[in-house]
Amino acid sequence: MITICTVLSLYCFAQKSPEKAAAQPNPYSDSLKKYELILKSFSDTILDSRQQINRIIATINFIPTFVQALKFPGSFDYPFDSLRFMHKLEPADKSFRMYNWVLKYNDGTCRYYSAIQWNTYGDSLKLTALRDYSAKMDTDIERVVLDKDRWYGALYYDIFTMRAHKKTYYFLLGWRAQTPISNEKEVEVMTIEDGKPIFGAPVFVDKDKKVKDRYTFQFRKDATMLLNFIPEQKLITFDNLVPPNPQAEGKYFTYAPDGTYGYFAWKHGKWVYQEKELFEGVKRPIKEAGQ
Repeated sequence: MITICTVLSLYCFAQKSPEKAAAQPNPYSDSLKKYELILKSFSDTILDSRQQINRIIATINFIPTFVQALKFPGSFDYPFDSLRFMHKLEPADKSFRMYNWVLKYNDGTCRYYSAIQWNTYGDSLKLTALRDYSAKMDTDIERVVLDKDRWYGALYYDIFTMRAHKKTYYFLLGWRAQTPISNEKEVEVMTIEDGKPIFGAPVFVDKDKKVKDRYTFQFRKDATMLLNFIPEQKLITFDNLVPPNPQAEGKYFTYAPDGTYGYFAWKHGKWVYQEKELFEGVKRPIKEAGQ
């Protein structure tokens, strides 16, 4: 597999005060729009090109161009709506924005990219790149705490915040191509320590009462697994996964949903697996249980 080494640096420059910035239109919006047009051409290639080498080259060109765009004042609030391949996530406190995307290879594997733009409220641009280290990990991924240089790469599609014991936890729901024949959904947790992101924390309790630092679900490639957060009830819901036959027990790359839902409930600062089936056999719309 071709490996791309990416370095996203920190850039600082003077900006207007938050009060003035809020009262006036962003004078750099035209510049941001021009950069977005350039970025869109790269992003369309990354997303749609049938040639792997074209997708790789577009990724190499996209990264420094995107960093240049983020140097403009007001970039934190700029939507970059035309970049279809990129997920843009913000927590409720708007303390940061996470940009996240994936480069797909022809063999079915992927490399994941992410950068966190911290909300400096007009003073400077602070950017933290996450390095996808998943291909080199040889440990139990559910029982390890990681930093920005040893990130378990994924494509995140949702973020939500919980607080416990005077600490803020940012939870991320994500997808990843685990192997050429299986995919994975995960619940990741991020905390901020000394201004740096830390991934993983002992806040998940599985059905065997074991504590984990993140929670993962592996399933076969042609299956669709639903995983979602329901804020009103403070639940993380998911499809229950089962093997196709008793002989496949433990071979998670063969698992698929069985039509029932399980869930985690937030209790005393931890996500605790619940033995009861979510809807107790009552059929509900899919949108209520996952994504």
